[in-house]
Amino acid sequence: MRDADILAFFRVLLEDDEFLAKYGEKIAALKRKPSTPKILDSPLSPMPADRGTIPIRSPPGPAPCEAMDTAPPQLYSDDQSGDASSSEEEFQLVEGRKRKAGKAKATMAKKPVAPAPSPSPVPQLTRASPSPRPGSPPTAPTAQAKKQRPPPPIYIQDKGKWTDVSKMCMDRKIHYTNARSCQQGIKVQVPTATDYRDLTRSLRERNVPFHTYALPEDTPTRVVIKRVPKEIATSDVKADLISQDIPVQAVHRLHRARGHIEYDMVLVVCDPSPGHHPIFKIRSVCSLTGISIEKPYKPHLVGQCHNCQLYGHAARNCFATPRCVKCLGQHGTVDCPRPKDRNLCEEPPSCVLCGQAGHPANYRGCPKAILLENYAIFRTQAARNLAHELHVAEVTGQLTMEKRTELFLKNSAIAKEFDKLPCHG
Repeated sequence: MRDADILAFFRVLLEDDEFLAKYGEKIAALKRKPSTPKILDSPLSPMPADRGTIPIRSPPGPAPCEAMDTAPPQLYSDDQSGDASSSEEEFQLVEGRKRKAGKAKATMAKKPVAPAPSPSPVPQLTRASPSPRPGSPPTAPTAQAKKQRPPPPIYIQDKGKWTDVSKMCMDRKIHYTNARSCQQGIKVQVPTATDYRDLTRSLRERNVPFHTYALPEDTPTRVVIKRVPKEIATSDVKADLISQDIPVQAVHRLHRARGHIEYDMVLVVCDPSPGHHPIFKIRSVCSLTGISIEKPYKPHLVGQCHNCQLYGHAARNCFATPRCVKCLGQHGTVDCPRPKDRNLCEEPPSCVLCGQAGHPANYRGCPKAILLENYAIFRTQAARNLAHELHVAEVTGQLTMEKRTELFLKNSAIAKEFDKLPCHG
């Protein structure tokens, strides 16, 4: 039915006398009653006992602990008409959220805040370690000790004396983890520094020819001090450094190999230090400022021993039979009967490495020295290639554990080729 038909139907009823006589009083009572908004019942609000009146739901107010002390402000002033006062009775003012929050904060500031209860400590659960079985070896401690570098290897040059050396190690309880034959002799690896010192001392007592490398804690610190005038004696430089509490062993003036032309630089050898050496903190030498302290430059060539003339180690750690650099004799270079002046020599020098005459053992043109130089250059280039491949793999996101292991194994395989080279004499 349309709205027009409904209105027409009510007009007809209001014009009917019988309908007005029967329902007129009720219609008049409804007109006198004030109109109130009808709010649907909610399952959250119970229905009042008197169902004749419909309750008006008030807007949500502050929490009980945040009750406001002052009444809400009126919507209309006193000088307004009666219509406004009647509307105040029918409707309630809904305040904004900001005003409610401001009043709630003010009320909370007036009330004392109770201290928050301290949290009870949570008991830490520790996993009980299983009891060891009877007869089982003692387990290692759980705390992981800092991994230390193993001592350097010891090369016994006379392979025929290895049987006596192994028996000596067994009698004196000197432990070694590995012993194998290589181009330089018998390579022995010991686990601790104590075994290293015991073995080297025993080999020196038995006059067994060997060479090795210095322990990290026994390696002296070497620095180059620049801008020290060559007119100042090295003894004065050493005395000045000792006065500054620097443990100096020796001071040497650097010079050119040919012509013996001295430089304004000195090489200082100091006692080893576990941390940062104090010599790098000095600012003056012999009351001269503006000095520069640097580490010595290491050339990309394998060093040569001045005792046995072999490559790969230094003379201070070599206890092998001395060999001359100018002839094939089994004596030191200082004890060689050949004159120092080449013009007075009747025979050309001979090389103990290749056995040929015409050049000394320290000649870089020796076939075995050329192999060493090529190997040093190749090793340096291999290290650079390894660093480049690691960088590229990291940038491209392909640096996995398998890739890293593959690259390091490749580099270690190149390092192991050093023992196989025939350039060690």
